[in-house]
Amino acid sequence: HGRQLAQRLGDQCWRSSLEDSSAELFMDGLQFSATGVTGVLHGPSGDVPFQSPLVGRFNLMNLLQAVGVLLQHGLPCDGLLQALESFNGVPGRMERVPHRNDQPAVLVDYAHTPDGLDNALQAARPFAEGKLICVFGCGGDRDRSKRPQMGAIAAQLADELVVTSDNPRTEDPQQIL
Repeated sequence: HGRQLAQRLGDQCWRSSLEDSSAELFMDGLQFSATGVTGVLHGPSGDVPFQSPLVGRFNLMNLLQAVGVLLQHGLPCDGLLQALESFNGVPGRMERVPHRNDQPAVLVDYAHTPDGLDNALQAARPFAEGKLICVFGCGGDRDRSKRPQMGAIAAQLADELVVTSDNPRTEDPQQIL
């Protein structure tokens, strides 16, 4: 359906990608680190280097979508790139907890679906200088079918796993675990 919508919108619709260089807006040369990401933004303003403190490909894709909308609304690319450098993201989405250099890095993410947890753990892996420890919970009285899926993903992608009964509501916490 996306392609049909894009055809109907014509020039008003830009494609964006982290892989497809034929898209009107794409990023490449991506270097992910514990401090964020650097790369090159290719678009109607030319090819410009950028840096962002955001963590994870999913955050970068969201950022690319936002940049596309703002460019289409006439905001200057230079101003957008400057804003990218200082935008730390949305609280609870791969949010860094301040720590000393001798302490482990801690990231907080509101992943509440199997896909969200998968993306968060994939993004967190570069931070793990030792073990990647995942602490997660599922709320009570909610979608029970996703709990085993999320447990399997965490067990596959993390080195250690801690499961909690994050807000059991009226459900027995032991049933959640």
